[in-house]
Amino acid sequence: MKSEHAKRLRHPVITLLAAGMAIVFFAGSACAGQRGRDLPAAVRVVLDQVNRFIETADYDSAVQRLTAFQARGGPPPAENDTTSVYHHPMIDLVLGSCLLHQERHADAEAALIRATRRMPERIAAWLNLAKACYEQGKFAEAAVHFAAAYDHADEKQPEYLYYSAAACLMAEKYKDAVGAFERLLSDHPQQIKPAWRAHWVNALLADGQAHQALPHIRTLIEQYDGQERVRWQEMLLHQYIQLDMRDQARGYAHALT
Repeated sequence: MKSEHAKRLRHPVITLLAAGMAIVFFAGSACAGQRGRDLPAAVRVVLDQVNRFIETADYDSAVQRLTAFQARGGPPPAENDTTSVYHHPMIDLVLGSCLLHQERHADAEAALIRATRRMPERIAAWLNLAKACYEQGKFAEAAVHFAAAYDHADEKQPEYLYYSAAACLMAEKYKDAVGAFERLLSDHPQQIKPAWRAHWVNALLADGQAHQALPHIRTLIEQYDGQERVRWQEMLLHQYIQLDMRDQARGYAHALT
């Protein structure tokens, strides 16, 4: 049975995750950052052209130019075929970014899957793929892609693990969410934000791990003040009662009054 607290906190997870993903969303800079000699000349030329469309938010023209370029190469090559200039993974990355701007999430997902398979080191591809899945309600897939962004990054970003955990929570994969939060604590113990810990509590309660949630609830009581602190105090008392911890419930109720 789902925890009532899990249900109450579900919508704040949506809000916080969507806001965070708006920050990591990546588009025009995809082509700006890869103009080096490692790109084939034809790819550099088309990306320069497309970048001008992106700078003016003309995503229709950008998508048309990219898809026309790809069409010259015929069907997409096999996954292990890296010889096709027309299907270079940077083309798919920029195409996927532009499609995201157009809210064509399924098309963006397809392009970004191709980009991540042939260019897994590009963190932007994983983040945009996660966003494309998230916007389609594919929360479990989004969680996997956020975790992949974290794993492939040279400089580990705790936000990516949090996004993965929050997406697991949205997918109602509570054990996976708890695991992601535990990894977040292990890798970045000093960077856990109160809002992240609040969702960790949500995952623990939803997974039937109320005892493990108690220390986090106490931490949140210390971190918050005002009405938010009162809310967590009420939750702690409620959990004591639910867990039949009568002495703790009685003592805490007396302390609060």
